[in-house]
Amino acid sequence: MAEYFETVELDPNATNADIGVAPLVGGQPMRMPHLIPVEKLLTWGRPSEGEQREYSTAWALFTFLINEHRAELVRYMQAVDAWTDDQAPPGARAIRLWEAAFSSLPLSEVDDALREWLVSGRHRVLHINIKLQPWPSTESLLGEADVLALRGLLHAVMPGQDAAARADVDAALAAEPTNVLARLLALLEAREPITLEQAHAAAAAHPHDWRAWLMTVLALESAHGDAAELAAARARACALVALNAALAPPRGLCEPALASPPAP
Repeated sequence: MAEYFETVELDPNATNADIGVAPLVGGQPMRMPHLIPVEKLLTWGRPSEGEQREYSTAWALFTFLINEHRAELVRYMQAVDAWTDDQAPPGARAIRLWEAAFSSLPLSEVDDALREWLVSGRHRVLHINIKLQPWPSTESLLGEADVLALRGLLHAVMPGQDAAARADVDAALAAEPTNVLARLLALLEAREPITLEQAHAAAAAHPHDWRAWLMTVLALESAHGDAAELAAARARACALVALNAALAPPRGLCEPALASPPAP
């Protein structure tokens, strides 16, 4: 999906955008390397070196599906979003989701269908009308803890840099125990609940940072804390999220009703 939407062309002097144009490199059509099997693509995990074939296949597959199997693609994305069985092996998960969504395109046939479409299929470019408007922004000076936390984030997303990421996060928290990004990274790395004391301290130090209130929500849920305080923390986080159109909060944070089945 990301590869597909990277092709967006926005005319700053007009009110429209084109989505789905053929990707270019240096102003020339991108030459695609050999594709990998789609079943292998669906089990693609963490970033690694030499991934051009994976990225090219990802662009080709999504573009093919949005052109030829749009309704099934929507069902597939909804199924991925609703998936809750984290114990299933990645391969089994990919096959089950695909077979449930693409009734007209078995996984055993998708590679041949994709290659045939790349050679002779139709490709539609979406023309979207948009309304340009300015969005306010603010600037702030990064402190030592901020720099260390950002460096820890960069290390965390790179293969084989886990130890460096932990060292940077520990140094950031030593410099500023309430640093929001560092505290979030520590939470994700350790996969341990954040304490109420830590969350309250972060929210008190950074009351305008929605991530601090998110951690407060997580801490209250983990500790089975006061329901009124939990609702207030959730409302505060969602109010701050609403101020920034670029933010996409975790699923269920601002739509708590979706997290539970409807009442009979």
